[in-house]
Amino acid sequence: MSLRYRRRLSAREAEFVDSPQRNIGFSYTLRGNLDTAALLRAFGRLREEFPLLAGRVLAVDDGFDFVVDESCKAPQDVVRLLRAKPGTQVPPNLNPSSSLATLDVVTYDEDWHCVTPWCNHAAADGRLWLFLVQRLWSLYTQEADGAPESSLLPDAGRFPGAMEYLLAQRNIREGSITGEERLRGARWSGSPPRAGAMLAENFQLQSTRLQLNERLTTDLRALAARRSISMHGVVAGAVALAERAAFVDVPEGEPVPMAFISPVEMRARVVPPIAIDEVTNFMGTAYTQLEVSCENKLLELGKTLSDQLIADLKDGLILGAMASPTLPERGGVGVVLNNIGVIPSPSLPENLIAEDVAWSFYVEPGQMRSVLESMPKDAEVPMEVGSIYYFYSFCGMLNIDLMHMPGCASEQARKSLVRRVIQLLVETAQIKEVC
Repeated sequence: MSLRYRRRLSAREAEFVDSPQRNIGFSYTLRGNLDTAALLRAFGRLREEFPLLAGRVLAVDDGFDFVVDESCKAPQDVVRLLRAKPGTQVPPNLNPSSSLATLDVVTYDEDWHCVTPWCNHAAADGRLWLFLVQRLWSLYTQEADGAPESSLLPDAGRFPGAMEYLLAQRNIREGSITGEERLRGARWSGSPPRAGAMLAENFQLQSTRLQLNERLTTDLRALAARRSISMHGVVAGAVALAERAAFVDVPEGEPVPMAFISPVEMRARVVPPIAIDEVTNFMGTAYTQLEVSCENKLLELGKTLSDQLIADLKDGLILGAMASPTLPERGGVGVVLNNIGVIPSPSLPENLIAEDVAWSFYVEPGQMRSVLESMPKDAEVPMEVGSIYYFYSFCGMLNIDLMHMPGCASEQARKSLVRRVIQLLVETAQIKEVC
């Protein structure tokens, strides 16, 4: 590789590569004829357009560097072709010290596959990785159809900057508060993870997924529009009530202080706006605390949370927190509401159909393993978040993934939360309004 590049990871980027490493992916379930040779060529072209994906992370005395040089692995060396039974969870073979992005192709049957492009979170946040994965499928279709190569992306070949640098370019300064103080005093119904459980489950989040059909999703969107509430607010209201119901030892009518953490895409909210591939990670965080009883109304809770988020955007609180030189010390445990948005159906040849897509998140413990091994098995592990909800729409259907750290909630508790969220969303979608 003749291209050479090197820069220091920022503090926000470095937290994704060390203790623990965090990798993200989008897993596409495909039916039809998958041309793996064409997919490999497309992945190689994507690395040419966004060359940081071909790079690696080098540990240095005082931090980490992104490095792209002749020592980087070739595309064929980071693509795995595997066979497995349907539903098999295949962890990524991704170590940022050797490669920042990999591609797994798991074949269940001759015409049934799961394709997961993986990326270390330091190189891309969820919004950027989705953009690049969509580009991968466009390049694949060109390769599979034998079509002439389209022109590269307008800024192909450039390397993304760090969030801190782009904020400083726009004279965005640290705010006096971050909003995280709203977590103080908040309660969560689950239990702190234990060292033994974390080790037994290899740090992997315990996940339960739910999906609303297209009709119910359409009805929810229509209701939200009539009430001037975002879908984020609607889902947040359902989650708030479901999580509140999990406090089985608290009377239903008694309010419980609960905190909610919402990552917010911020590239278009600065002047001048930042292009999607101009920065690795550019997510802000909105914090909200609500007094929730089982008697609250879902849409009212959702509206309150949405209004607070909008207010924090307008007054610059979220941007100011992003410009903080240090990561905030959270004063309590909150519930994460991560709205990925609409995942478009990928551009594919006629003989291949994307049936489903799932958000994937994988943790590699790194040095944390030895730390936990030195602790008693029943020792509590400090935690920043409780339940984690990822939600997105694909093919007109709302998908929600509920995740917990190992040992925080039993399988029965997770299923109970999921059933309650489904029930609340279905009931809300069926509301008939009188004109």
